[in-house]
Amino acid sequence: MCDDAAHEHYRSTCDIGPATRAARISLPNLFPEVQVLKFSDDLSCTETVLLEASEELITKIESGIRFVIRGSRCDTAVLCSPDRTWEIKARETSNSLLVAPDVATAGNLSLGGESSVTIREIPSVTSEYLELRQIIPHWGLAKHLLEEAPFSGYANEEKVNDKRKYTFSDLLDLVQSSEEELLCYLRQKIPACEIDGYWRLLDNHYIYSIAERIASWTRTNALDENKIPSYEAYTALLDMEPEEVMRNFFWERFAERSGDVLRIRKDAIRRQLARIVLSKIQTTSLSVMNELFVREIGSEFSMADVEGIAFRILDDKLNVTDTVEYFPKEDLRIEPEARFQALFDARPRWTREEILPFICDILLPGQTADQLLFKYAKSYLDRSRSKKRSQTETEDTTVRPMTYFIALRQL
Repeated sequence: MCDDAAHEHYRSTCDIGPATRAARISLPNLFPEVQVLKFSDDLSCTETVLLEASEELITKIESGIRFVIRGSRCDTAVLCSPDRTWEIKARETSNSLLVAPDVATAGNLSLGGESSVTIREIPSVTSEYLELRQIIPHWGLAKHLLEEAPFSGYANEEKVNDKRKYTFSDLLDLVQSSEEELLCYLRQKIPACEIDGYWRLLDNHYIYSIAERIASWTRTNALDENKIPSYEAYTALLDMEPEEVMRNFFWERFAERSGDVLRIRKDAIRRQLARIVLSKIQTTSLSVMNELFVREIGSEFSMADVEGIAFRILDDKLNVTDTVEYFPKEDLRIEPEARFQALFDARPRWTREEILPFICDILLPGQTADQLLFKYAKSYLDRSRSKKRSQTETEDTTVRPMTYFIALRQL
């Protein structure tokens, strides 16, 4: 590297010889073209921003894929492609970074030809760069916005006429998410549906009332709930409910298609019933839930009906009780550290099977649940129960030690 006065001395590789010898570089190991770096007369320390990017991301940028930076002044900025979201963080380096866009790398230099010296200008110097980290978008804001004007049928629209409603474009302007990820969230993770051009959060009681009326409709028309012709299903209740709700929400989430027939998903209806009950009373006993399920749908309650919705409370000795507490994962923070903190604040220890439904929605592409668990929690083997039982029972009936996960801060 040289300044204005010095660079005139470097006219050939012979002139550079003393410098290469001092650096213990053999001239035969150099490319014929020697590049000398020179600070520009208009050197700037603020005009250039460097962005650290993976090869995959660089390929996408060079292919012309559209990227958008989203976030308000109060947010950490995020970079969004059509289907992914990255958090942008400013990082400092211990050494200055010289920005020299015209410098040729080894792959662009020729091994043949005569020796020459080329002056390359450095227009900018910086000690910062932007780091990208792929994240799960902060979807909670979308649900919060849609809660302003929930949909419970056209008959109740007068109650929310003065409330703001949001198009997909409105939500995309406010929520830090890629288009595809936000659309997936609205269609699969919360009870939302696009009605008359606006995305609306559907009321839980309203959803269950549709399920009840569909069950009545199938009985009245002598239809098998496991083999409902799709052309009949898509016209059911259209005299009372929006087509978008029936076709794009109910039949998408509460039924499975096989060819031209639909099968009612009873597991989805069971979960909806459990959500209605628990969201209202927050905590109840297994016996109460069981009685209600038998009365309403003719089958017993199972904890599988509330995976990711509720958990069983522990007593002072960390034994599982028969009390169930409402704890929907969609109301929890999306950041892993905050999510695990909320889980361990609610309950000091979990088995792997118990905690998985509450973290499966925050896994990044290529990440496994076990990787997340062992990063944000600590496992331990509880042998106390098996030892107690083994004193009074035969080996064949001894309960195996149970592995639990606890918060890192408990260590």
